[in-house]
Amino acid sequence: MVRKARQTSAGGIASRCNALARLLGYGGRTTYVDARSLADRTSNHIIRQAISGIGVRGVFALDDGFHPSSLKPIVYLAGADDAASLRAIRRDVWSQGAVPFLLVVTPDKVEICNGFQPPGASTISVDFSDDASALPDSLASFAADRISASITWSDFTIHRDSSVDNNLVNAIELLNEHARSEFPEFRDNRDLINALIGKFIYIYVLVDRGILSMEWLSSRLPARARKAGQAFLQAVFSRDAQTADDWSALSAVAVFDVVDDAINGSVFALTAEQRARIPDGLCHLIHRVVRRGEVLYKDGAQLGFFDVSFSVLRTETISAIYERFVSTRTRRARRMTASSTRRRISPITCSTGSKRRTRSRCDRD
Repeated sequence: MVRKARQTSAGGIASRCNALARLLGYGGRTTYVDARSLADRTSNHIIRQAISGIGVRGVFALDDGFHPSSLKPIVYLAGADDAASLRAIRRDVWSQGAVPFLLVVTPDKVEICNGFQPPGASTISVDFSDDASALPDSLASFAADRISASITWSDFTIHRDSSVDNNLVNAIELLNEHARSEFPEFRDNRDLINALIGKFIYIYVLVDRGILSMEWLSSRLPARARKAGQAFLQAVFSRDAQTADDWSALSAVAVFDVVDDAINGSVFALTAEQRARIPDGLCHLIHRVVRRGEVLYKDGAQLGFFDVSFSVLRTETISAIYERFVSTRTRRARRMTASSTRRRISPITCSTGSKRRTRSRCDRD
């Protein structure tokens, strides 16, 4: 009983993590960063966020061949006292979307996790004793010497199909379909709804990462929109899943405008005509699904936002999602243009002029 109590304490887990790092050969490596060496060793935002924000105990990285002074995280080493802690650390690591491998030390095992898979995905459990003199065979591929060699990558299978950006794209598409079904007047406005969803996600990320505060946003709302805007802010900052939908689409747009003014630009731009058409119910639906975890289903599969941790979701991920939607829209426009052009000009003209015009539009986007 004494041993179990010691192992499940924070100190016991820390000791087991240190033992695993030592057996893996991470200690002393210039590419291994932990809490003690963080301040002096790297300004890498991903690594700093992993240790300071997520609670990862150590990061084993590789030198970036193109930028020798920077590091590419390969393995996160973390600890978890129980199943809830294990799921929480997996949720944050997956949401960050930056590392392929996560090793989580528990009171009696090491869980080998794919960092690009959501917290509900299966793991490989390996028995591990902190007084072991050698690595278990199942962990040998993660040893510093082996994982630093390119040949060892044949030992691993990494599928990014379930990465956070792919998950969000699927969830956004499902929400888009659901919204256009519930609000048939937007049946032909896929891009408008995607832009609106993007605006909601962007503000949740900025709020959860502590970049925006309620006081700062409130102080910058115009007087005519302050009361209504604060009702929306209460919903954004509240952790109560039962928060009433007593705010309007106009109040949400007013807050979005504050953010756009602050960054001197517009993220997921909406025209004045589009903004005027947005009904309250559409905004409430997006907020319930994205912020409060209401789940939608497609073909029997659950596609939701609940497993995404906005506090560690990187703005690069949002940009990648936006670019994918722009690319999809551009390809759709290209097909429509090519289809109509083929009826008027020869194939050789279509294959040169049409594509060139489409590419220039994409470049401007």
